[in-house]
Amino acid sequence: MIIGINGFEAVIPRFGYNPNGLPNRVGSSEVGFELLLKLSEIDKNNEYVIYLPSFPTPDMPKESERWHYEIVPNVPLWTILGLGRKLLVKPRLDVFFSPSHYGPLFTSCPQVITILDLSYKYFPELFKKSDLLKLALWGKYSIKKAAKIITISQSSRNDIIKEYRAGPDKVSVVYPGIKQVSSSKYKVFSMKQLTEKYGINSPFILFVGTLQPRKNISRLIEAFFRMVSNGDLMDSNLQLVIIGRRGWKYEEILEAPKKFGVEDKVLFLDNVTDEDLPEFYKDYGGEVISLAVNLRSHLTLYTEDDLWQTKSAFPQQTDPELCWKILDEFGLGSMHHAVVVSSSDAIIGAGLGTSASF
Repeated sequence: MIIGINGFEAVIPRFGYNPNGLPNRVGSSEVGFELLLKLSEIDKNNEYVIYLPSFPTPDMPKESERWHYEIVPNVPLWTILGLGRKLLVKPRLDVFFSPSHYGPLFTSCPQVITILDLSYKYFPELFKKSDLLKLALWGKYSIKKAAKIITISQSSRNDIIKEYRAGPDKVSVVYPGIKQVSSSKYKVFSMKQLTEKYGINSPFILFVGTLQPRKNISRLIEAFFRMVSNGDLMDSNLQLVIIGRRGWKYEEILEAPKKFGVEDKVLFLDNVTDEDLPEFYKDYGGEVISLAVNLRSHLTLYTEDDLWQTKSAFPQQTDPELCWKILDEFGLGSMHHAVVVSSSDAIIGAGLGTSASF
């Protein structure tokens, strides 16, 4: 079988380049890149043609007898028009796969697309108008045209079937994998080294994610402000460390620390490598609260997208007043770092029930 893949996400530097000259891959870009890496390793039977708008980056799989790259000049609406014309003129594929919301306009073979979620349908105000237009119009066309749709949760599958009247047999759930990094790449930092490299003090609260409205980071900063303004924590060295690259509509997030008077306690880091990131989760002598351990806790500081996916159990946005009270319950003054979970039996029970829908 000859399988064509849209490799656009793996090579386009939406978030610039890292010190090694490679694209900073986040979200769907990272998924697309890792997918190519693993397919080239594990599939020894099929032949692949990877379509790119530019030459493959040095870290992508090398060409071989069964792994080929075809460069299609980058033009506006590349996936829809540029790639579509290419696939119409030179059809030699058995199936075509796009690890994104969009498929090409023309294909002479069945195509499969990936829809991560439909948050743009429920929270259109959180997207740029240009992106929203493409998601609404071309996403709808691609869903209708696709022979198969892959999504990452049962909740998203239900929404695709409901919103686009897709047949249940057309939509399959494939859960994301876990990126494996060689343990030899991991560095062992002391708290002093973390402080020197990234300017972090102990204790700290950690958030990891792209800076965009769906992550609800502004509300997290407001909750942090209310917490450190309370009693013994007012004069503490507690920090809120936010690790992630800038996505879209991030200006309000960057302005939030100054708005709430905690600009000296909130640290934004956009240069943390995959190898360094695990060090932030280590316990340097203090207590650590882990997130959703064994699915027996449910995330307290929900993003708006999380709330949409768990709307049956949690119809309301989380109140910052509740957030800092929960944080205070855990005695953060004695902690070195923490990831926040809820101790509420009601929320734990609802979280366990909701998890079944995924």
